[in-house]
Amino acid sequence: MAQRTIKLYANKWGYVASSSPSSVIDISNKDHFSLYRNTDKSIPSFGYVGFQSFPSNLSKKRLYSMKAVFKYGDGGEIYISSESKWYIHSGKLGIEIAESSFNPSTLVWSNRPSSITSYWLIGSKTGTAGKNENIECTMSGDSITDSQRSEMAAAFLRTLTACLFCASSGDLQREVIPYKTLIDGSTAPYIEITYDDSVSIGSNIKVATAPTSGYVNPRSSTSFSWIYEKDKSSGYDCVSNDFGQSSATFYWKKSSDETYTSIPISGAAKNVSVPANTFPAGTTIQWYVVGTDDGGRTSQTPVYSFSTAAGQVSTTLISPINSIESNNQPIRFRWRYSSADGFAPNRCDLWWKLPTEDNNSWHVIVESSTAITEYTTPAGFFPAGEIQWLVHAYNIDDVKGPDSKASFISYGAPAAPVVYAEAVPFTTVEWQADDQQAYQIKVDDIVYGPYFGTEKIFSIPDKLEDGEHTIGVSVVGTYGLWSEWGTATVTVQNVPGEEIVLGGVPGVDNFLSWTTAEETSDFLIFRDGVQIGHTARTTFADRYASGEHSYQVLNRLTDGNYSESNTVTLETTAAGTYITERVGGEWLEIKYSKMDMRDPEYEVSADGSFYHLAGDEWPSGSLSGHKESKVSFSALFLAEQETERKRFESLLGKEVILKFRDGTVFTTVLNNWKKELKKLSWTAYSFTLQRIETEDYVDDTT
Repeated sequence: MAQRTIKLYANKWGYVASSSPSSVIDISNKDHFSLYRNTDKSIPSFGYVGFQSFPSNLSKKRLYSMKAVFKYGDGGEIYISSESKWYIHSGKLGIEIAESSFNPSTLVWSNRPSSITSYWLIGSKTGTAGKNENIECTMSGDSITDSQRSEMAAAFLRTLTACLFCASSGDLQREVIPYKTLIDGSTAPYIEITYDDSVSIGSNIKVATAPTSGYVNPRSSTSFSWIYEKDKSSGYDCVSNDFGQSSATFYWKKSSDETYTSIPISGAAKNVSVPANTFPAGTTIQWYVVGTDDGGRTSQTPVYSFSTAAGQVSTTLISPINSIESNNQPIRFRWRYSSADGFAPNRCDLWWKLPTEDNNSWHVIVESSTAITEYTTPAGFFPAGEIQWLVHAYNIDDVKGPDSKASFISYGAPAAPVVYAEAVPFTTVEWQADDQQAYQIKVDDIVYGPYFGTEKIFSIPDKLEDGEHTIGVSVVGTYGLWSEWGTATVTVQNVPGEEIVLGGVPGVDNFLSWTTAEETSDFLIFRDGVQIGHTARTTFADRYASGEHSYQVLNRLTDGNYSESNTVTLETTAAGTYITERVGGEWLEIKYSKMDMRDPEYEVSADGSFYHLAGDEWPSGSLSGHKESKVSFSALFLAEQETERKRFESLLGKEVILKFRDGTVFTTVLNNWKKELKKLSWTAYSFTLQRIETEDYVDDTT
């Protein structure tokens, strides 16, 4: 250990008198002055002593000991209160140093330092406490703590240009009698400092503010700063706590690279700001700083790393989840985001699909260039049934985060079908529709159906007249709600084919036949303008005719156009009563009857109900729309009509057509009779039959 000692001598004394609080009186050429508690205009009230400056070349040396030496004089011990800057009491010397430096030459009463800190030099005076003795108080390594030594050293470097003292209340009238020179008569009071010349206190560079982990957005500038802290292994009780910097270099690289990029730091700056877009995105960056302090010692921070790969953005779906939503109304989707790096998503998109579709069949709802958290679909957007949905969120590196799926039940009417139709008289309608369970077709004001099934093609059975027509399709979905009509408009212009020549023969049936040169087999038969049949033949028997009617045949061509025949008028010749099986039978004339005049009896009723309402005198009634019609008749067969009688009995339990001579055509089921026998003469059958609902139409295309 190479010890060295220096002395810092007092070189300036002065005071501010209460008689002139704004003037500093320099008494550096005098031997002494005194402070009194009961001050008057001629006695100083506030004083100072200045010392030589602390050598800057010792700021990094280890402090070993300190000693204060001054003259103790002129009778009594020196005593100054705790507000003073120098005092001796019970053999202790205290030095108090202002916490902020001041200039003694401009010191006045109003700007004296108001905040001071005490540092003690612990020790005993040399000799007895007599007049004109030298006092030495020593601070050594064994007498004070390391913390006190470090604080003392720091204070000397900061503000030891002058020390203050002042008078205060006390028991003694005269409290301070300092002298300028020591006993030798030539030496001014001084502070003696012993230090270790062989140990230069060093420092280590330390990161102050910088990203040392986690995520950093490389699209913004990034700041790094550092400080220098004492190296306690070489002695932390140095004179200076503050270490400057002579040079520094910032180093960084991608973790996968071998070499670092260096950024030299200009001057004593202990920070660097790396511009935006310097660090590449989507990787790990390693960095450190090498710095040299103003004592010439070089040190390095640890190697730190951070990520420029943005964290994944997760999406939490809020609604709709496991709910039932009306697709006839707009449906609002809501969700929120979370990410490890705290950054909001760059963009997002919303998707849906049916459970029966595979994972490659998601349908986009919206693709947003911003991080929206809700979206509302319009009414009718989804089909009926279970709907699965998800949101994709993309981080600021545009990397998609994990999927989060949910589902809900959509109910409501399907969307209106998309309709296509040919502009021909006998047109075929096709459409596209989701969730179809049944359908109906409308041509202008005529509705066909409803028909159950998922077919999406329908041939209009009636011809369209020349001109414009609107064709609509409506479908019903899973939840029993009909869609709006989807429509298509066609303008028809018939292009007829070859001529049709129609003829006919009246009878119980009106029998029709026709000829045409057209090679087709699709004919529609009209009675009084109403279609009553469809056949592939060139003949047709009108079994439901009664009386006089006009007939026409229409040839439906393969291209959807048609040709029309001439019109013929026929009158049935059924003057009696006839019966036949409704499909495929031959007419059987019932020539005889037990009933008077051989005329049937009819009973017709409409289904209704009657009920009384409070306050009404007469009942109210309502009809259901249902009707009933019954006919009573008797059929008699003579003994010689055995063949006809057996034919009649074979009709029991079958649908039959009855034609009476009054022109009534009655469709029914022959389900009962009463049989009466007159041996060897006749057999009579009496019955009451109920009319059934049948279509007065025959399809004979098979």
